Amino acid sequence: VGREEEAAFILNNSNHKMALMALHKIAKTDLRAFLKGVYLADKFYEDPENLIKDVIKNLEFTSQTLMSLLSENHPAYQAGALFILRNISAKGTAVFFENGLYSGYPAVQAQALQGIDKNHMHRFFPKILSFIQSESPEIVQKIAIKTIFANMDQLTPKERAYLKSDKISENLMAKLNDKSTTVATQRVALDALFQSKYEKLPDILISKLKNKETPFLLQIKSIELLGLLAPPKAEEILFSLPDQPETEKIVLKALFQLKSKKLPDILISKLKNKTTSNSIIRKSIKLLGLLADPKTDELLFSFLSQPNFTYDALRALYNLKPPYIETLMMSYLSHSDPVIKILAIRALGKLKSKKSVAFLISNLSSEFINVTNAAIHSLKLIGDKKAATPIMLILASSRNHRTIKLALSALARLKDASSIPYLIPFLEHENLSVRKSAAIALKKLKAENMEISVHKN
Repeated sequence: VGREEEAAFILNNSNHKMALMALHKIAKTDLRAFLKGVYLADKFYEDPENLIKDVIKNLEFTSQTLMSLLSENHPAYQAGALFILRNISAKGTAVFFENGLYSGYPAVQAQALQGIDKNHMHRFFPKILSFIQSESPEIVQKIAIKTIFANMDQLTPKERAYLKSDKISENLMAKLNDKSTTVATQRVALDALFQSKYEKLPDILISKLKNKETPFLLQIKSIELLGLLAPPKAEEILFSLPDQPETEKIVLKALFQLKSKKLPDILISKLKNKTTSNSIIRKSIKLLGLLADPKTDELLFSFLSQPNFTYDALRALYNLKPPYIETLMMSYLSHSDPVIKILAIRALGKLKSKKSVAFLISNLSSEFINVTNAAIHSLKLIGDKKAATPIMLILASSRNHRTIKLALSALARLKDASSIPYLIPFLEHENLSVRKSAAIALKKLKAENMEISVHKN
């Protein structure tokens, strides 16, 4: 078979890791064959795009290559060029996406809709509206609906009013009621009706939930929107739904959004039930923490000793903030799991815990860069000048750009004049964002120290 058929087969039949290596090889040796394969596999529309993004990330493109692809009269090449431009954050490309809206190829239109400048949505309003109201392929209609309703704030008052008109609402309702419409498009139509504040939407959602033939993904979307809309009968409807493991998490979230008085008891019951699944335990722990009921701290505390739920329980207890929260978080600074350690470090920073400064300083030399970064940021929030010298040492030795920028920002916040000589060399760093961070930090430090000098005089 040709390379394009090979690429299409891999896209449709391989798992992510296996496919990535094979597709990268095809794309590197024959970019056009790769793009044709993506087109043949129908992957140029919406997000089954992650795999393609990962292939593109590892390639280099010249402007000449991209212009050549855009100039060829083939949907695979034009859509491919727009896809690449979307994912490499190239500047000065707005005109290519605008031109793509007027292409005769649905794949190109789909890429153009996703890449147009959202800050100038009113310019494209008539064309995007024509996709929704015409006989365009359903996938293009779906992306057009999603694009225009998600960016309503960029439209003029008159355009927003038109989107909320009966004509558009009836168009969306027709898509919802048409049995041939895919579930994905129906979900987007429901989102659009929600964004346009369609007054009949609560009744539509309730009707969908009462209908046993409603597809699962449409049930999920209906529950989610019902929780956000909070109509009078929402809680009653949610409690009437049959128990299904697949919808349990989203129902709990909706009840939380509805501020259901019954929710704390439901969550406690789920945590005490030994047959509750791990995912529901995690969701229940999270929601109990957000509800911040002090009576639940003992129950949440009991999950700290269970490795599967330590992180969730610790985060929930931070939200709850019982009297012992500072001591509890300090006890996890030596935890073997860096993710849990980072949670404790960040919590102590937000708590502005002076007691933890020495322990946070000791974590600056962690083997895990994310632990070091979290410790720098928390020491910055606490603002104890004892942290200045250790952070200067990190600044002098680190090669990680994020660590350097965090250290520069922390030293500016700590207002220690002795750190100025450490900051000056970074004004000539190879990385532009590091140079900018150094300039901002020095400006703050010099302004602060000039002010101190004036007060002394």
